[in-house]
Amino acid sequence: QQQQQQQQQQQQQIQQQQAQSFSKIPGLKVVFPTMQIAEFLASEVLGIGRRANVKLRAEAWEGQGVLELSGSPQEVGAACYLMQEAIACQGAGLDDPLMMVCATKKAKV
Repeated sequence: QQQQQQQQQQQQQIQQQQAQSFSKIPGLKVVFPTMQIAEFLASEVLGIGRRANVKLRAEAWEGQGVLELSGSPQEVGAACYLMQEAIACQGAGLDDPLMMVCATKKAKV
């Protein structure tokens, strides 16, 4: 029994170390055609950061908007899903900046 407890403790320590190393992964950066899109996706209006438990930061880069997502791989994946959902559900016309993202992606395919 004592040997089993030691093995379980070692497994728990390994899992904790892996979780800590995942949390140190640099943030994922996603580029959008405009800063307005990045800021909207990072805003509390959508609540993506809160819902996915990630830190979102919008910044400008060469005339485009960049959204940086920081969190575990699972949390960043959930945030990416929520961003795709927000883009797909937003507006109906190409004059809407979020719909321009969808049109741009379709044009490049």
